[in-house]
Parts: sequence; C-alpha cells; structure tokens
Amino acid sequence: MPNMSRRAMRGKGIAMKRLALSVLRAAVADAGGDPGVHVSRARVMEQTGITDLEVFVRVAEYLAERGFIAEGVNRYELFIVTLRGIGAGSEDQRTEL
Repeated sequence: MPNMSRRAMRGKGIAMKRLALSVLRAAVADAGGDPGVHVSRARVMEQTGITDLEVFVRVAEYLAERGFIAEGVNRYELFIVTLRGIGAGSEDQRTEL
C-alpha cells in the first residue's frame, strides 16, 4: 500500500507540473512575452480550459513559489510573469517546472 500512495503522489506531482507549464505558457502569451506585464486570470483560465478557480489558485501558488509569477492580487485575478517565468514558459523551451 505505501508504494501505491507514493505512485499516486508522484502522478499528482507530474499532473501539477504539466498543468503549471500550460498555465505559464498561456500567461507568457497573454503578456506578449514581456516580463512585468499584468496578466488576466480569466484569459489564462479560458486559454487553458481550467474551470475551477481553486485549481487555478493552487497552480498559481505553485508558480509563484518557484518565482515564475509574482504580484498576484485577489486570488491571482491579475498577476505578472517574471523574467524567469518568461524564460521557462517560452514555447521553444523544454522546461521541467
């Protein structure tokens, strides 16, 4: 049983990383590839197909903890993509978050 829970946790971690990369790429696109531009949560959620606000907030917190986004206000209604986030979220990058 302990191995199954580790596998399940690893699977959730991989899913989070994939979702986070999708969100980051959508945010970079919304920012026009420029760091420091305010990005809209609504547009990023629409672009990524995320419909659950709680899921989006968890992903945004994950990205913020790693320095890819910053200045999230009102549960990330608006936020900016950092220079690090622009580099990691560029389509031509093969990034592991």
